[in-house]
Amino acid sequence: MPDRAYPKQGRKLNIHVAPAVPVYRLQLAARLAYSERQCRDQGKHKGRARRHLREVQTRQAAAWLEGFRSGAERVSDGGGRSYGLAELLRGPLVGHPGWARSLQTHSRNLVTLAEKHGPASGWGIPQSAAREVGNPNWTPYFVPKAAERCWRWWRKVYRALRVALRALARVLSRGPSTPLACTEQGRDRKDQSSKHREVERRLPVYRDHPATGWAAVAERVAPRFTT
Repeated sequence: MPDRAYPKQGRKLNIHVAPAVPVYRLQLAARLAYSERQCRDQGKHKGRARRHLREVQTRQAAAWLEGFRSGAERVSDGGGRSYGLAELLRGPLVGHPGWARSLQTHSRNLVTLAEKHGPASGWGIPQSAAREVGNPNWTPYFVPKAAERCWRWWRKVYRALRVALRALARVLSRGPSTPLACTEQGRDRKDQSSKHREVERRLPVYRDHPATGWAAVAERVAPRFTT
């Protein structure tokens, strides 16, 4: 296979910008024949193992995205509850902080990117479904080395989506947060009461003053001014 089909992958990936889909010059049959000859001549080949790992991960991620869209896959909050697409991406987050709504918008954008720029967009070469029969290692897409940049970017989007959805699930499990105004009012009342108790503790106490307070003191002192 020509060396130009294996470019270097040194540039960083911007999750918001999809890489350009490569143009393939070899058909799938020629690629599979070359891979079989390579393994027959050199035994176990690391390049083929890495490519197969890319294809397996692509199959798993695509199946999860399809199941999440259809409702078969749900996202767990880690505490026993799970949520579907409608609850996570379309449900109103009333009473939740503003960052939760931003996270929901970010998750919707990631879903759009993952579905629009997946292997079906052109960087994955479809394989015949007839080869799936009796072959547990079959994958729906052949992912050549030339598509590694597209595959890495799509995998990055997919992983970021899973992290964002788990965070949204935890937000929904906690429920609406207490309004900030009520929290501040309660904190102010608590501060005022603590200050009042502190002032009471600071009042001077004398040995000749009874515990009944200043009223008893006034009754004792009043006769001195009337005589």
